[in-house]
Amino acid sequence: MEARAPVPAVADVVQIWHRDPVMSGATATTPAGASRTRPLEHPIIFFDGVCAMCNRFVDLILRADGREVFRFAPLQGETARALLPPLGGDPREWSMVYLDERGIHDQSDASLEVYRRLGGAWWLLGLLRFVPRFIRNPAYRLVARNRYRWFGRRDSCRLPSAEEKARFLP
Repeated sequence: MEARAPVPAVADVVQIWHRDPVMSGATATTPAGASRTRPLEHPIIFFDGVCAMCNRFVDLILRADGREVFRFAPLQGETARALLPPLGGDPREWSMVYLDERGIHDQSDASLEVYRRLGGAWWLLGLLRFVPRFIRNPAYRLVARNRYRWFGRRDSCRLPSAEEKARFLP
């Protein structure tokens, strides 16, 4: 088995972001004097690596992200363990998580922030953030709880292709 080289992007992010509780809306702590508004060069999309729907979302973002801004990491992986609070025991309760310069976003906020960051026509989907969270998040939770039943489940985490490998974190 080939040894993996350390992933500098994770080490750089760990220096800035702390393991705050994941909650709707952004939360962040930065070192004294650090800018909270400077865009994170490569924001991270954490996704359920065995969820077929989540993997389709990753495929969609890979195609739409021509500037190769986003990085991807499975919720089951080392990067998630280093940067996110521990996940609950039931994978059906997990949420996609998005980490950018403004903090940690989960549930519907995560996908809406990704669309906002993509720009172009995708930005229009980001306008759904004006729908109140008390409406958006229950709909998100309904889909999240049923995603394995409705869309399927893989036996193992997604393996990136050779072209995608640089954009995936362990």
